[in-house]
Amino acid sequence: PQLEYSDPKLSFKYKWEKNVPAMPIQKPLDITNIGNLATTITLKIIPPFSCNTEVLTLPPGHKETINIDFDPGMRQDRMSGINESKLQITHKGHPQKDYVELFGEVCYPNLSISPPSISFGCILNDTTKKRYITMTNISEMV
Repeated sequence: PQLEYSDPKLSFKYKWEKNVPAMPIQKPLDITNIGNLATTITLKIIPPFSCNTEVLTLPPGHKETINIDFDPGMRQDRMSGINESKLQITHKGHPQKDYVELFGEVCYPNLSISPPSISFGCILNDTTKKRYITMTNISEMV
């Protein structure tokens, strides 16, 4: 079986906005059977990615468009991060497996504080003590 994909890698990017709920981002993926035989394929994907199709039969020369979703709302910690996965395509009756790389980036306004903890020790009444910290914006959000 020979399949051709409109994109060997799908990238998604979500930027957090105040008072706007995180909604799934959808991108199309065209799969074309460029072989001489019909093939039936099974698509497997793991969250936070999802697919609208599980099984697909492609006659020779036929193209189908499937939708791949990335749900940034599955990340509940509000930390910026990257989700990498693969869409696995298995052929019925054949050991060949194909993959499409999936890349999902979530951007939240995050700060890094150094040092992560501050100890003032014992302070007498009516006295002061200073400690300095460094705050760094570690996200691309301004």
